[in-house]
Amino acid sequence: TKTVVDNDEENERVNIDEDKAITDIEEKLDVKMPEFYYRPYGMEFSKYIINPAADIARIKYLYEEGNIYFYIDKQQTKKASNISSLNGNEKVIDTISVDNIEVLLKEMDDSQDEKMTYIADWKYDDVVYHIVGKLELKELKKIIKEMKF
Repeated sequence: TKTVVDNDEENERVNIDEDKAITDIEEKLDVKMPEFYYRPYGMEFSKYIINPAADIARIKYLYEEGNIYFYIDKQQTKKASNISSLNGNEKVIDTISVDNIEVLLKEMDDSQDEKMTYIADWKYDDVVYHIVGKLELKELKKIIKEMKF
């Protein structure tokens, strides 16, 4: 059950389309979606795509001048579902443990971009999750630490 209180013009508008997207992904891919209890100011749901044949989904969020993507990859051995399509050199810079889940934090150095791309990767119940975007590392860490798995 979700309660929405929208009694002040200063409150961030709640987008129920995101709830519909999460429910749709959970039903079509038979996965458990984590819940965001923190997101940076201005991070807004944009759209989502599900590919049931490949057991993958992607949620796109708008943030500042760019996008943040949340990938869900069910990783079945009989299907090729590798979603890695980023350009640049990726390196692990930190590991966070949340609810006994190891989350790898990576940075993607692409000489063509001024701003660094950060990635959070984790696996839960044979599902691989990735959050990818151009945001401050401290914001990505806070998203992960405040996420309910």
